[in-house]
Amino acid sequence: MVLMHGYRHFALAAVIIGNVVLAACSSTAVPAPSPSLVPSVQLTFASKGDTVQVHTGEIVKVTLDGPYWGFAPVQSTVLQEVGSPVRKNCRPEFGCSSVTENFRVMEAGSTEIQATRPQCGEALRCLNGMGTFTVTVSSSR
Repeated sequence: MVLMHGYRHFALAAVIIGNVVLAACSSTAVPAPSPSLVPSVQLTFASKGDTVQVHTGEIVKVTLDGPYWGFAPVQSTVLQEVGSPVRKNCRPEFGCSSVTENFRVMEAGSTEIQATRPQCGEALRCLNGMGTFTVTVSSSR
C-alpha cells in the first residue's frame, strides 16, 4: 500500500509538471530574431575623401585594414554608432589586422566618419595621410 501511495504522488507530480511545461510552451511566444546588421554601404580605406549617399535606416559599415585604427565619436545626430568597433586578429606587439565599425543612419543631413591611427606599424610613423580617414555621409529620407 505504501508503494502504491508513493507511485500516485509520483504520477500526480509528473502530470502536473507535464501540464505546466505544455502550458508554458503553448502560451509563450517565441521572440523574432533581431534584424542583422546588413550594411547598405560598405566602406574601406579606398573610400577616403568620398561623399556617400544613403537613406535613413540604412547601415554604413567601415572596415579599415592595418593596426591601431580608432574611430572618432560621431559629432552629429545623422549617424549613430551600432555596438562597439570589432577588431580582428589582434596581437599585443602588432596591433589588429583590421577594425570595423557600423553606423545607422538616423535622419537626413550630412556628417563625417573619421578615424585616425598614431602609427602604421610597429614603430612606423604614418606618412602621406595614411594615418587619417574621413568620409562624408549625406543622407536623405
